[in-house]
Amino acid sequence: YFILVYLPNESGHLRFAAIASKKIGNAVKRNRAKRRIRALFRRNKHLINAAVDMIFISKQSIVTAPWPFLEHEFIKAIKSIGFLK
Repeated sequence: YFILVYLPNESGHLRFAAIASKKIGNAVKRNRAKRRIRALFRRNKHLINAAVDMIFISKQSIVTAPWPFLEHEFIKAIKSIGFLK
């Protein structure tokens, strides 16, 4: 549903960006994709325990994916990079 790019930072803060290119679709679909990623991050940022820069690049499937699957994939991605509490 998305690609996660991350890099530990020296600022001491967790930073985040959501990207949706024109490959996703029209403006409505791109905005929906970014809103869904921001909501995932906002609801689960308490699970992240490091100062890291994260970029989430949306794929087309994120627009129609069921919410539980997205949340599961988000947590799985955070766990796989080793920043889960």
